Amino acid sequence: MNGQGASAPAAGEQRRERDNLALEVVAGPCKTKEAFMAKGASITVGRTKKSTLHLQDSSISERHAILEWVNVSWTIRDLGSSNGTQVNGRDVQPAAEDADGRIRLQAGDLIRLGTRTFLQVTIGPPVPHDMTVEQYLEFECNMLVQRIQARSKFLQQDLRGQAEQLKTRLRQAMPAVS
Repeated sequence: MNGQGASAPAAGEQRRERDNLALEVVAGPCKTKEAFMAKGASITVGRTKKSTLHLQDSSISERHAILEWVNVSWTIRDLGSSNGTQVNGRDVQPAAEDADGRIRLQAGDLIRLGTRTFLQVTIGPPVPHDMTVEQYLEFECNMLVQRIQARSKFLQQDLRGQAEQLKTRLRQAMPAVS
């Protein structure tokens, strides 16, 4: 018990509060769509309306990927999609017999589904109803910083890809110098 008559939360309790998952579509046909999930749940992503996160993008498979709480963190697993899944540019391999194909997610990660849809990962606490205005503003600022950092990663990857395409076109357009 502390001096106020309430005991401080145990370390595990404090950690659990910070394990909620938020996904925001930051690029693609369903831009600005969001999904929120509490620890212990799972989110299926796909083109079918049976998916928890239903995205109308022809480059996404009907059952594209699943995000799950495994042990102590959120993970993503590709469900054998046609156009693949990436986390921060790293391919998520469909599950094989010798591996589960999961990649652990962290706040700020950028997930690419198919060829056009990008999701930003935010992992954080729910907003308590008894928060002061100052606490709420601090919470929102921290969440905004995560979103800005993830968007920055996305823009950097996009610009690098565009620069490589431009270099390739320039090399092809320039006559060979002997």
